[in-house]
Amino acid sequence: MSRQNAPTTMIPPPNRRATRLFAFGVWGGAIAGAFALVVFWLGRPQPVAITRAVARELGSSFAGSIVQAPGWIEARPYATLVPGLVDGTVTSVKAIEGDAVKAGQVLATIDARPFEKAEQQAAGAYAMARADSAQARLQHTLAQARFSVGEAAQVDIDLATAQLARAEGAELMARGVWERAALDVERCSVVAPIDGVIFERRVEPGERIGGDMENEGAMFALFDPAKVQVRCDVPLADAGSVLPGQLAEVTVDAFKGRTFHGTVLVGGFRADIAKNTLQVKIGLDDADGLLRPDTLTRVRIMVPGSSAAGAARTQVVVPADCVVRDGSRATVLVMDGGRLRRVDLGEAVDTGDGWLVAAEGIRPGEVLVHPSHASLPDGTRITPKEEAP
Repeated sequence: MSRQNAPTTMIPPPNRRATRLFAFGVWGGAIAGAFALVVFWLGRPQPVAITRAVARELGSSFAGSIVQAPGWIEARPYATLVPGLVDGTVTSVKAIEGDAVKAGQVLATIDARPFEKAEQQAAGAYAMARADSAQARLQHTLAQARFSVGEAAQVDIDLATAQLARAEGAELMARGVWERAALDVERCSVVAPIDGVIFERRVEPGERIGGDMENEGAMFALFDPAKVQVRCDVPLADAGSVLPGQLAEVTVDAFKGRTFHGTVLVGGFRADIAKNTLQVKIGLDDADGLLRPDTLTRVRIMVPGSSAAGAARTQVVVPADCVVRDGSRATVLVMDGGRLRRVDLGEAVDTGDGWLVAAEGIRPGEVLVHPSHASLPDGTRITPKEEAP
């Protein structure tokens, strides 16, 4: 065959559609990546300069007496107990002392097999009762139809009505039994009723709980770290002068150099003959989630004297250069749960030495944000970058 008659090989044209799709994919990926980077950058916590509010005793001296007493930390107003709601054997314990838990979190499980079997039986009985009820309803309808055309007497209607009432009653009872059985299965998972910290665990895997068994009380005890109080034993000779509303200072060996502040909630409500004391409750304002129940404390209660009006007392103060002023309004920026929040100081009083007395809204130890960050809106995520001495 001559070269001229040889078939010519055709080169296929490039697939321009695939090329365009590839280019669009590359551009789309680049735009999505840039958008994700911008979202990440905008959502990152903003570093802020911080300081802290402190408690100071203003004035030259405290015009009154100080009552000292030993005490211990407890949940305020009381601990939350978590019982087992069904009798059985503990198969697992999923939380221990010191664990922070959320409401609804599973703390332990109880052997559910007996309850699951009972629930299956109850579900079967409920299904049969529903079928009987449907049959009785059909018979009642037929009796009414026959009566309307003269093929049945009133007694037939009455009989069908009675049978329907019995069937519907049996269905209702079977449903209640089934729902209770299903609830027992659900209760085999013991859950936390509140957000809090476990400070007492009373069960172990393999232990029997309930009725007349080894453990018939609560399985766990929880408390909210932000809500604690001190219960202290005040000597009987001083108890008469301790009244609700008086200021108190609390120290704990585990936090040397730090004083916690609070207010007397209840005075002299329970006597101890052996110790010759009366118990007093003191609510803490600045525990900051640090203190745990049963921790021993030392308490100083400020009892004003007869000339105590206008005398010095412990108050919360903030640095004057941390206050944001807008006309007559004075506010401070605080870090609350990792986010920025503005707090109105109310009638803030200048102490004359670079501090302002916070009339309301601020507790000792509160983290204050420098006013240079006042342009950030409330709710902005923030993180400390430095703390002033």
